[in-house]
Amino acid sequence: MNIQGDVSIHNWIPGIDEKYNLILFIDDKSRYVLYAKFVESDSLENHITALKELIYNFGYPIAIYYDNDSKYNYIRRNGMYFDLDKQLEKPLIPNALDELGINLINSKPYQPQGKGKVERKFLTFQNQLPFYLKDRGAKNIDDANRILAKYVEKHNKSYSKAINNSTPEEVFKNSDDAFKQIKKSDIEKI
Repeated sequence: MNIQGDVSIHNWIPGIDEKYNLILFIDDKSRYVLYAKFVESDSLENHITALKELIYNFGYPIAIYYDNDSKYNYIRRNGMYFDLDKQLEKPLIPNALDELGINLINSKPYQPQGKGKVERKFLTFQNQLPFYLKDRGAKNIDDANRILAKYVEKHNKSYSKAINNSTPEEVFKNSDDAFKQIKKSDIEKI
């Protein structure tokens, strides 16, 4: 099971000047939204929390496809980690994913089209979600996250031409791909 993850800062709640970050993970095959949450900052801590929740809820994916943000943009060559040909210490997220047996795949710098599915999902969310949040009276980040959960549920059950007129939920649940189950002994490791 491969997933794509990214974050988008946007003025999600109309009438509020503050922009929030939306952390999003989707299943690569079905485009099923696995995780979506508004956060105040694009911080390492928020990404770690998101990854933990994703793994607790679904298990281990085979791979996570991210961009080249400094939190997770280091690539491994011959047992060493590099960033633009400069040897660096291995950062926390790549190290943790490596220990859990999850492959980390990074898109090429300045080429977001490699993450087209998650980027397309953000575009859809940016065009629809502010109206959905406004219509349902979101006034702050807590309201927005509560409403977002309902929006994602609805979104996952909506038919899409991109996946043969099925819903992301149908394709995800009927997929031969599977997340590796986590064991009780893995909880502490995570």
